[in-house]
Amino acid sequence: TLFEVYRTDRSAPANRPFLYIHQQKTKTAYAEVGTKLLMYIMRCFDIEDLSERPPFKITPRQQAAYEELILAAGAYEDIWLRKKGDPSDQDVLDAFEQLKHRILRLFIAVLNHTTKNSEFESVIVSFIQGLNITPDGSWHSFETFTPFLAALIGISRLLILKAAHQKQKQVVE
Repeated sequence: TLFEVYRTDRSAPANRPFLYIHQQKTKTAYAEVGTKLLMYIMRCFDIEDLSERPPFKITPRQQAAYEELILAAGAYEDIWLRKKGDPSDQDVLDAFEQLKHRILRLFIAVLNHTTKNSEFESVIVSFIQGLNITPDGSWHSFETFTPFLAALIGISRLLILKAAHQKQKQVVE
């Protein structure tokens, strides 16, 4: 997918299967699905009683990424309060970058979940099942649910691309 990032002619349509340029309405809808996934992960991972948690498995890598995210969020909050919410302060910006990096690490850990016994061990599958339920308790139809899947796939592709780009940058440095 890096061929799309480094493509020189932006006016020509993409000739590969990955189109990352979207209208603002689409970006907003995709961000909403990504936010819902992050909230779902955070809420489920925070449930201490395993009998209350959805029946997916948390891998050690996911657990470590979650714990690092919680620590980074706490550090960001402390710095934010100490600097009185100044978004231009370098300490605030650095803490925010760390927070974004930890969120990315958690998403990649969730996406990189190999299911051994059942696909229902995956947080993503659990999230999709919950996302498929309408407010009245019924299921979304195929036509209304497809945009959610497109958003999840689009976000996943971008996050994988970002992680690969960061890894490549680290190797170069």
